[in-house]
Amino acid sequence: FFKTEQQSSFNPFAITVDSSPVYQVEVIDTANRRVANQAVSWSLTPVSEAVTGVLNLGQSSSNIQGLASINANAQQLASLYELKAELISNPLINITRRIRIDSGETAQIYVDLVSQVQAGGNFTLDITALDRGGNLSTNDSITEFTIGIPTNGFNFGFTNNAAITRLDPAGEQALVTVSSGKARLPVSASTQSGVYKINLIS
Repeated sequence: FFKTEQQSSFNPFAITVDSSPVYQVEVIDTANRRVANQAVSWSLTPVSEAVTGVLNLGQSSSNIQGLASINANAQQLASLYELKAELISNPLINITRRIRIDSGETAQIYVDLVSQVQAGGNFTLDITALDRGGNLSTNDSITEFTIGIPTNGFNFGFTNNAAITRLDPAGEQALVTVSSGKARLPVSASTQSGVYKINLIS
């Protein structure tokens, strides 16, 4: 992997899901001369067994200076990977380096809840903040959103992560703040059986 003094941001070891880093290699012949117009394929192979499958990042060609580069797609599961650049005309000619992809900024909120609960019973909303790669946003303790149950008889329980207010014309809403990408919101159900909606308001 190659970079000049002016390319200090190239070939980083640690990146986040939100980044689009540039990786660059030299294509040289047996005489150590750079070679132009050589097709190079790029791939990511997970180091951990918890993440499986080789990820094809695409292809690029070496330029007139014999340099081939790619803007890597970092929207993957956070983990350690082996990044490989491989000469398409001769796959035995390749180079690898290890990189780490860390979780990024929150891109979506996932709410997990039971589909059925006994009338008058209690249940919990488990809330997770996820980045663009589907990873838990572990560094996020600021994202806020509002969940509302527009039906009288449902009540949110006490939690340090939420501020509860009445919902007009009926029900309650909770302004929830995640902590390290997570939040739990206890709820007591109505004593009247039926089908009810829980709305993610914002």
